[in-house]
Amino acid sequence: MKLQKYKIGYSEDGGIFIGRNIQSDFHKHHLIAIILSFTESLEIVHENNRSNTYEVALIPKDTLYKLSTNDTDYTVFIHLDPYSEIGIALAQNECGIQGLNRSDFLVTLNEVKDWFEGSDNTSQRIYYLLQSIVTTVINEKFTRREI
Repeated sequence: MKLQKYKIGYSEDGGIFIGRNIQSDFHKHHLIAIILSFTESLEIVHENNRSNTYEVALIPKDTLYKLSTNDTDYTVFIHLDPYSEIGIALAQNECGIQGLNRSDFLVTLNEVKDWFEGSDNTSQRIYYLLQSIVTTVINEKFTRREI
């Protein structure tokens, strides 16, 4: 793997950030977040100070949490506009912070790693990655919706 500290990319529907050793205070976003690490677990402290470890976490918009990631493993942060087509598809499953299995994301995670190591940072590439991740989360093919 090419040695780099972080990478960030955007599309109209959201963005992807990859970094490591992230230690946050309590915060919340008006965005839907999907957080997964390349190989290690991450720790999330909930609003009630309950701590859980996750391979992959789906965090609804406006959810207060604190995060700690491994200092040697890369972590992928997906932030999605909750009012975009793919955000609306995810919001239908909204029920607090949900843990997901990394094994379900192996194909998508390899695509994200290829993007991380490559030079294609176009909004189309980011949109494709976001769509792939959301499709994995909702376990169905993403289709456009008229709102």
